[in-house]
Amino acid sequence: MSGDNMVDIKQALRENREWLKRLFSGNPEMQQIKREFDDCLEHQHGALQHPRIATGHQPVIYYPGLLFKDFFTGETATELGGSVLNMVVDTDQAQLEIPVPTRKDGELNKARVGLSNPQEKAYTAFRPSRQSIDHFLGETEQHLHALSVNPILESFQAYRQNLCQLLDQGHSLVDSIPLLRRRLNKKWGFSPADLTVSHLAGSYAYFHYLWYIIQRIDSYTRHYNQAVEQGKRDNYQPVKFLQSKDGWYELPFWLSEQGRRLPVMVYKDSTMMSFRSHQAGRDTTISLDGKDETSIISEMQEKLELYPKATALTQIIRLFLSELFIHGRGAVEYEKINNAFLQKFFAMESRLHFYAVTGDIFLPLAGDLPPYQELKKAHRAKSKWLKQVSRNPEDHLENGLSERYKEKKKEAARMMSQEESPDKRKSYHRQLEALNEEMKNLLADKIEETRKELQRYENLLQKKEVYFERQYPYFLYPGHLLTRANLRQNIKVEQHN
Repeated sequence: MSGDNMVDIKQALRENREWLKRLFSGNPEMQQIKREFDDCLEHQHGALQHPRIATGHQPVIYYPGLLFKDFFTGETATELGGSVLNMVVDTDQAQLEIPVPTRKDGELNKARVGLSNPQEKAYTAFRPSRQSIDHFLGETEQHLHALSVNPILESFQAYRQNLCQLLDQGHSLVDSIPLLRRRLNKKWGFSPADLTVSHLAGSYAYFHYLWYIIQRIDSYTRHYNQAVEQGKRDNYQPVKFLQSKDGWYELPFWLSEQGRRLPVMVYKDSTMMSFRSHQAGRDTTISLDGKDETSIISEMQEKLELYPKATALTQIIRLFLSELFIHGRGAVEYEKINNAFLQKFFAMESRLHFYAVTGDIFLPLAGDLPPYQELKKAHRAKSKWLKQVSRNPEDHLENGLSERYKEKKKEAARMMSQEESPDKRKSYHRQLEALNEEMKNLLADKIEETRKELQRYENLLQKKEVYFERQYPYFLYPGHLLTRANLRQNIKVEQHN
C-alpha cells in the first residue's frame, strides 16, 4: 500500500476514534453496549488488537471484486498492527448462483449454475443436500471441460476437492465456503476473525442495542427517514423508508420464522411491548411491569430471533465492533444514508469515515485483457487509422518516402485539374489510385496486423458479457492471478464520510 494511502487511513482512523469517543463519553448507555459487544468479541476471539478494521459479506463463493475488500482490510490492519474482523452475513437470504464460461457449438458463452432456494431461506437455514451440491459442482465442471482452458479447469478441480473434503468431514456448505476463503486470506499473510451475524444476533449486547432503539423509536424512525429522503436521487432510492402507523413502528430488523426473514413492527407503551409480523400471523408480547432493563433485554433475547437489515448491521459494526469499516463499491450509496442517519440521530457534528474497495481481475479467456474502456478506445483508434490509410496512405509512410509520394499525388492532381479532356482526366485519376495502391502495398504488413488486432478487439467487444464478467467465482482463477502483487496493482480504493 502506498505511503499516501496509509496517511489518509491513519487520519480517518483518528477522526473515527474521536467521533466514537465523543459519542460514548456523552452517552453512558451506548458506552455500556460497547463494553458488552467487546465482551462478546473477546469471548469468541480473545483480545483483538486495535485498530479493529472490519469488512464482511454473505457466505457466497467470492469473486475477485470481493477478495479486494479482504485483501485491503488485511493489508491495512497488518501495517497498523491491528486486527481484521470479517462479518459472515449468514442472516441474509441465501443466493448461490455463479456465472461460468463455457463453449457451445465452438462459440464462447456464459452459463449460470446455482443451488435453488425456493423457500427463500436465510443462509442459517439453507441446507442443500449433498446430491444437489454434487450436481452443482458437476454441472460447473462440465461447462469448464467444454471451455477447454486447462488452468481454469485445474483451479476449479482443486477447489472442488477441498470443498468435498470439508463436506465429508461434516461441515455444512454455508460453513465450508468461508473456511476455504480464509485459506486464501492466509496465503496473503493474515487471518481474519470471522464473526457470523447469526451468532452476534443472539447476544445480550445485540438485544441491548435493539432495546436502545425501541426506547427512542419515534426519533430513530424520523431521523432514519430524513436520511433516506436526503439520499434519494430521481427514481433511485438505495434504502427503503421505515413505516409507522397507529403507534406501530417498522424495525430495521427481520423476524426469523422457520428460516425465512419477515418484516417486523414494534409497539410499546408503559406496560408492554409487542412485536408483530403479518406474515408470521402472531404477536410476541413482553410485559414491562415491574421489570428492570436487564430482565426486559433478557426476555427479548429468549423469545425473539431478529436479524439485522443492512443498515442496522453496519450501525452495529461501525459503532461497537470496529474503528474502520470496508465496504464494496455497490454499498456506498446506502452507507452514505446510514452515515447521515448516525450523525442526525446522535446529534454529532461530523460523520464517520468508511472505505469502499473493489478491483478487476479477469479470467484468462483471451490472453491478458486490457481494461474495457481502454479496449474501446484502442478499437476506435485502429478503426480510424484504417480509414485514414485508405484515404491518405502517404501520411503514414516514413518521412522521406511520404514526401515523395505527396509530391507525385500533388502533381497528378494539378495536371488533372488543368486537363479539359474527360479521358485524360480519368487517366490522371487512375494515376492517383495507382499511387495509393503502391503506398498501401508498402504498408501492407502494418495494415494486415491492424486488421487482425481490430478483429480481435471486435470479438472481445461483441462478447463483453463473457470476457469482462466481473463475478466469475474466484475458484476459476489460476493462482498466479490472485497474488498480493496482482491485487495491489488492480485495487481501487475510495474514502467516504
